[in-house]
Amino acid sequence: MKKIRILSITFESKLNRSDISAFRGAIIGKVRKDSILYHNHLQNGFRYAYPLIQYKTDGERPMILCINDGVDEIQELFTHENWKELQLGSKDLNLNEYRVKVHEHNVQLWSDDFQYTIYNWMALNQVNYPRYAILQTNNEQIEFLEKILISNIISFAKGIDWHVDSTIRLHISAISKIRETPFKGARLRTFDVRFSTNVSLPDKIGLGKGASTGYGMIRKMKEE
Repeated sequence: MKKIRILSITFESKLNRSDISAFRGAIIGKVRKDSILYHNHLQNGFRYAYPLIQYKTDGERPMILCINDGVDEIQELFTHENWKELQLGSKDLNLNEYRVKVHEHNVQLWSDDFQYTIYNWMALNQVNYPRYAILQTNNEQIEFLEKILISNIISFAKGIDWHVDSTIRLHISAISKIRETPFKGARLRTFDVRFSTNVSLPDKIGLGKGASTGYGMIRKMKEE
């Protein structure tokens, strides 16, 4: 079991999903360049680790979600006098807090499974897309995606210093939507997927590529 701290700040303003990267850039512009967790850039490259500060939308509202060290790091933003006034290209965005939630979450493996939905999950990259594309059946494609999603969960586990000491069970029950999404000058395929796993995952965290900018956000499904 690993206990983690989570802070989510949702703002009153409206933000289109397509403007999340600009929202992230505007926030980064308010803090010191050496505040690595905001942007995951090092002097000689990238911080190739799970993002502990994530930018996304909750409905139409902009949101920042922070995990562990990210909870401490985000405090620097609020020391700036004009942190609420952002410029997103030609758009002005004024941030007023709508909802702030701080809590702890126990991440662990259970005997039972939990039901989740993951939205705009960017499962495929230049390496694994050709392997996915040649699969002949729906079952083969789902099994392939299940392995990727397990890998994404393991990457999250490494990012929070949780050692997975047993088998992760995971089953994709449905792919409800597939999109072609512009991302860094390319068009990549994203999925909305319902899945079950024996890992207790925190609500609204991101998994997979683009997790820092709203891709792969998970929601725990309510029990019927």
